[in-house]
Amino acid sequence: FSSRIVGPNWLILVTIPSDETRMIAMEIALPITSMLVIFLIIFLVFWRFTLNSISNSIRILGDEAEAISSGNLTSQLDIERKDELGQLASSLDTMRKKLRQRIDEMGKVLVVSNSVAENLNFEEAVRPILDNIIESDVHFGRICLISNVIEGELSDEAVTFSSSRIANDYAYLDNQLMEMMRDRDYLEIPNCYRERRLQFHAEKMPGALIAVSIFYKNEFFGILWLGYDAPHQFTTEEIRYFTTMAGQASLAASNASLYYAAHTGKQRLEGVLNAIPDPVFVIDSLNQIITANHAATIIDGNNRIVEPGTPVSQVITNEKLLELFLSNTDSEFEEEITLKDGRIFSVRCTS
Repeated sequence: FSSRIVGPNWLILVTIPSDETRMIAMEIALPITSMLVIFLIIFLVFWRFTLNSISNSIRILGDEAEAISSGNLTSQLDIERKDELGQLASSLDTMRKKLRQRIDEMGKVLVVSNSVAENLNFEEAVRPILDNIIESDVHFGRICLISNVIEGELSDEAVTFSSSRIANDYAYLDNQLMEMMRDRDYLEIPNCYRERRLQFHAEKMPGALIAVSIFYKNEFFGILWLGYDAPHQFTTEEIRYFTTMAGQASLAASNASLYYAAHTGKQRLEGVLNAIPDPVFVIDSLNQIITANHAATIIDGNNRIVEPGTPVSQVITNEKLLELFLSNTDSEFEEEITLKDGRIFSVRCTS
């Protein structure tokens, strides 16, 4: 090291051994280098752990998405994270649960639809509706009609169908709900303890209830309503499901009403035909007997029972008369025939 002194023309020189210089440099550099190496190792270990955690979570999410796409909706995600991957896992699991719920609801609606299509008796048709609509948190269900669709006559009191005997304890709410539902599609009461529009009995009071109107061709038939033990917040999916079930009840009521009207019309027709002394047959396009009066059952001298759907060839033995029935003509005609016992009839066929 050298330095010139100001003033006198002197130059100061200082010499240090190189070994001692290297020693001082090593004493400074070695701790810094060691710290850098330790920090690098810690960073690599932390980074590897983080990458493994992220990759495992992504792999689990991928497996779950593949399972959902293949129709497996029973497995449950086991990812407990607070970051974006955790939010994605929670959303995926929620989607799985809702898909499973919708599929279960569609299965129940299919069962109910088959029952409605197979049964013309309203009580038998709506029984699966009440059975399938009762969930773990639903306490009871009731269907109330303003008219008796089984008999087709208006009733002063609501005609009711209950899911269980427990539901009968809440029958005092039927008329109140019927009056409220005439001008609305549905009514949800999440907390009955805060409701003032209905008069509840303290000893028999549901925690929550929902009522859905039963309409057919803009005609108010009645309501489907459900009661809960405790207050309950209704979701859009629940309201849509209950509305679908109410639509099935409306279809069942319509089918029962139409069946009763057709059955009543047939009975009246049979009464009119039985009052006619001459034989009368009513057959369909397949030449099967729909109905026949009493005189027609003894046309050949034998008193026989004519069941609906019986081929006309098994009932009429007169060849000429049978030929007229099987002619399948669309025009009206009239012709005289003579039976074996000598009686002469004027046969008139109309379509």
